[in-house]
Amino acid sequence: MATQAISALGTQVRMGNGIPLAPIAIAGATVGFPLTLTTAVPHGVVDVTWVTVAGVGGTTTANGSWIAARLDPTHLWLRDAVGNAAYTGGGQSRLPIRLQW
Repeated sequence: MATQAISALGTQVRMGNGIPLAPIAIAGATVGFPLTLTTAVPHGVVDVTWVTVAGVGGTTTANGSWIAARLDPTHLWLRDAVGNAAYTGGGQSRLPIRLQW
């Protein structure tokens, strides 16, 4: 089973099965706030997820673990992140758990 829905107090949470997903290549990142990532392919995030980003050049503040919100199929907003410089290339993200509520 890839995901399992759990309902508590009227809130539905969708949790992953603990198997990390394949990394997704980063194709761009913004400077300033909010820091948004552009993925090279659709990321599959429905609403909100934890994401680990590594290897981003230029906008090095994107690297790390974040709560990411879906903006559209190829853009994620990294909550509380601020882009510190122009994106120069590289990077990948891993989405270990997907949450939906």
